This record gives sequence, C-alpha cells and structure tokens, in this order.
Amino acid sequence: MQLIDPQQMFPTYPVAASNSNKPMSGVEIHANAIATLMSGKAIAPGINSLPLRGLFVLILVGSTALMISTPKRSLNRFISSLALCGT
Repeated sequence: MQLIDPQQMFPTYPVAASNSNKPMSGVEIHANAIATLMSGKAIAPGINSLPLRGLFVLILVGSTALMISTPKRSLNRFISSLALCGT
C-alpha cells in the first residue's frame, strides 16, 4: 500500500509578500488576491479610465474568441497568441 504525500497532492509555492518563510498553497494565494481586490487595497489599477478598461477587456475577449473560432492553423495561432501577449 502506497501512501500519498500531502506535499505532492497539494503543492505549495514560495510567496515574496508573505510575513513568514512558509510557502502558501495555490488556494490560499487566490484567496489573498481576491481579498485584496475586494478590499480595494490593490497596488494600483493598470488603466484608470473606466471606459478604457471596458474597451481593453472587449478587445482582449474579442480577439481571443476570434483566435479560438478560426481554423486550427498552428503558425497563425502562434502568431496571434504572440500578438495577444504583446498587449
């Protein structure tokens, strides 16, 4: 009978902004990120103007949907994903 190591089942990651040297699990990292956003204590918004934020999301989602819906040509898809990463 093999026992499952909890460290392999629930991996932990080192976090630079932590007060302790203990690594955090992925769920804890996401919970802290959501709590930070909900409390309004984020470092700084990337885009200050609300209409520009909406336009950015629209372009990002639209281009992603376009890339997914096009035929699967690997070179075109690769170039499209590089272009999306540049934005």
